Amino acid sequence: MSKQGLPSAVQHLIWNQLRTVDHVAVLLALRALGTSDPMAIGAKAMLSPETTSEILHELHARALVVRQGPEYRFAPNESLADAVAQLDEMYNTKPVTLVRAIYDRPAHVIQQFADAFRLRRNEDGT
Repeated sequence: MSKQGLPSAVQHLIWNQLRTVDHVAVLLALRALGTSDPMAIGAKAMLSPETTSEILHELHARALVVRQGPEYRFAPNESLADAVAQLDEMYNTKPVTLVRAIYDRPAHVIQQFADAFRLRRNEDGT
């Protein structure tokens, strides 16, 4: 258990993979649905299709979901799947603890997450 009251696997997941509560909601909605399109996932997560699509794109880049045509499938590796199962448990039993952990993470973790999506220029300036 971390000092925030989360299993270490969940803390690692939210520090390295999930930027916001909306990311958690989309991931858990897709986990419950198995395979679905952004519209259905967004409806389950109570988010707009646009927001859901953006988050699914990020989750795909983080190897938590797989895109199959217009649909997405929950498909993390085994260790991440175990962490997501623990995350689901925390989401249902200790949501305030989970939300606090997401918003109280160290600033360097937030910057590392943002840097992962920063576009880099080539040496020729393009």
